[in-house]
Order: sequence, then C-alpha cells, then structure tokens
Amino acid sequence: MSIHVPLQKSRFHSSTVLPLFVLATFLIQIVLLLLIFFQGSQLNHLANAATKTMVQMADGQVIQVSSTDACYRTPVTIQNFVNSWALLNYTWNDKLPPANPEQVKNPPDDPGVVVGGDKVPTASANAAFLITDENDFRRKYLQKLAPLVPQGVFNGYQETVFRVSQVLSPQQVSACNWDVNLYGYMEVLERGNPLGEPIGLNQKISLEAVPPSIHPLPTALSPLQQTIYRMGISGLRIKNIEELPG
Repeated sequence: MSIHVPLQKSRFHSSTVLPLFVLATFLIQIVLLLLIFFQGSQLNHLANAATKTMVQMADGQVIQVSSTDACYRTPVTIQNFVNSWALLNYTWNDKLPPANPEQVKNPPDDPGVVVGGDKVPTASANAAFLITDENDFRRKYLQKLAPLVPQGVFNGYQETVFRVSQVLSPQQVSACNWDVNLYGYMEVLERGNPLGEPIGLNQKISLEAVPPSIHPLPTALSPLQQTIYRMGISGLRIKNIEELPG
C-alpha cells in the first residue's frame, strides 16, 4: 500500500517574485544614480576650488602664489616702482655703488655715460633701461636729461639729491596701462652745502605692463644693473614722461 504525501505549495510564486525583483533593481539604480550625482558635484567643487601653488625661490624660500591676470599690478607695486626709479634717476653724484666690501669706504668714480655732447650719470643711464625704446623714446629722453646734469657732478664738486614728496595712486587708463603723478624736488649741493633753492620736479609718468624679469638674478652684473634687474621683476615699463605744473 503506498502513501501519497501532498506537496506543499511554494509560498513565493513566480508571479510575486518578478515584481519584487524589478522593484529592487529600480531602487538600486536610483541609489547608483544619486551616487553618480554626488560624485559629480564633488568633482565640480574640486575643479572650481582655488588651488594653492607653492613656488621655491632661488634663495630656497618657499612661498604661496596664486594665478592672476597677466596685466594685473597692485597699486603699491606701481607706486614703489615709480618711487625707486625717480630716486635712482634723479640723484646724481660722482660715485658708483660699491661692488664689494673693499669699495664701501672708497667707492669707484663714476665716469658717466656720453649722450650727444653731454653726459649723464651711470645710474640714470641704467635707469633708462626701464623706459620703452619704442619710437626711440629712451634715447630722446636721455638727450633731454643730459643738459640738466651739472658738469660739476662728475668731478665731485656738485651733487644732487632727489626727494620724493608724494606718489599718487595710479590711474588705470586702459588695459595694462596706468598714469602716476610724481611730486618731488631736487636739492643741488656744492661740496655738501645747498646751492640755491630746491628745484621742484613734478611729472606724470605713464607705465605699461610687461613680462617680469626672470629669476634667478644673472651673475656678473654691476650693483646698478642688479638694481635695475630687481626693479624689472615688477613687470613694469615707463612709456612716457610728462612734466606737470608746480
């Protein structure tokens, strides 16, 4: 005699499993889609975030730099450039800056640089390299400056000291171009004693942005050339000099 045990019907029929599977797959896809959106937003945030760039200088110092427009110059940078250039260009004496410790007590004589039939101090000739040579403006400026230099400067009998009274904030006149008003005066000394009244010197100096000097500082440069090279790091050049009323 055989006994038949009835088979129990499965609790989960195929008609109920399939919808659950589809629902689970749909939920997983939504989760994955949300993860993709989240990762995309994170990548976009990183792409737009300001990055820190570190640069090691020639002397070993590490500084943080940021990217700026090629024509951007801070007002202080422009004012310092004009101030330094004026002091270098309009202070005249018969000595060159010492090139080594031995020359500190006895600086070398300045023979000057011949311009036309006159001479300008070597400092002024070097400062002229910060002036544009477009339309021969550099040479024309030196030719105009040379007759103003007292010839007693080159024998140590006379000297001039330029004093800056004020350098106004630069006014941007166009992209990469500024005008700066410089106010100062020149004292003429004869054997250390003031000779007459100070001479006012007021100028509107027009500047343009140029590629800065490249680090490191080249070797075998004179002290004056080193000064000009360092000033060139500002990335500025004088394009015009106009006299202002006193």
